Amino acid sequence: MIRNSAKAIIFHEGKILFIKMLKDNKNYYILPGGGQDKFENLQEAVLRECLEETGYAVKVLDILFVRDYIAKNHEFGLIDPGFHQVEFMFECRIDSSIDQVQATMRDLHQIDLEWVALNELRSKNIYPKILREKIPLYYEGKGARVIYLGDVN
Repeated sequence: MIRNSAKAIIFHEGKILFIKMLKDNKNYYILPGGGQDKFENLQEAVLRECLEETGYAVKVLDILFVRDYIAKNHEFGLIDPGFHQVEFMFECRIDSSIDQVQATMRDLHQIDLEWVALNELRSKNIYPKILREKIPLYYEGKGARVIYLGDVN
């Protein structure tokens, strides 16, 4: 079975919001978001997941990137080799008309939220790794816009 996941690339004052994770004594960063529920469209999934994981209400803009993640093809493939997820990553902005609330459903290994400056992305352990290059290129308007990233990690 293929799982759909809706992710948020939340830009604010030249920074992007990431969920900081800790597993096996290693820090890494992921975008807010998660699995799409039945009868929920992708934009609704992004809104719900952002509230659950970050406490922020967001305005969902356009889709920026789509990626396949077929676990057997990547470094974590031994953990769940049958896992296949398609991630839809949307550009989002914080809805400043609504105050941040307490996150209600943090991810299992989530330890914090962190705003990361564009010029710091390459030095962070971000998944999928390709975002360290693609987000700055998009944000700075450099290079051709590529939406489908392929099966990458």
